[in-house]
Amino acid sequence: MSKSELESLRENFAALEAAHVKADAELAVRNAGGNPALLVSHVAAAGRARLNRNGVVTVEYRRGSAWLDGEEFLRHLRSDETLKKAFAPNSTPSAALKAPAAPNPFRKGASFNLTKQMELSRSDPALAARLRAEAAAS
Repeated sequence: MSKSELESLRENFAALEAAHVKADAELAVRNAGGNPALLVSHVAAAGRARLNRNGVVTVEYRRGSAWLDGEEFLRHLRSDETLKKAFAPNSTPSAALKAPAAPNPFRKGASFNLTKQMELSRSDPALAARLRAEAAAS
């Protein structure tokens, strides 16, 4: 592989990682009741994509020396006096997070469903990535 081909692969990987982190950040912000226009770039700047031991890409966010998942990171931002205004007053995490869990089509077993996986991957890639990671972790 030539040096220019290797550099092109690195650039493509960096762009893919940035897109994955941004999609995860937007989902986390929406689920936390935050304003995406105000928070997504701030949250995404603290994020990185990592390959877990199951081979699934997950996103984690840096807070000090710790790496947190999106929900925990947003919980800390919500309590910050300067960022508090970026969240809807008296908002709570989205009702979708509190609703009874729908079957995860990526999880092995009775809920495994390739058709639903493809539909979800097209309609909501960030949710599909999160469900895929949850299924791999269980």
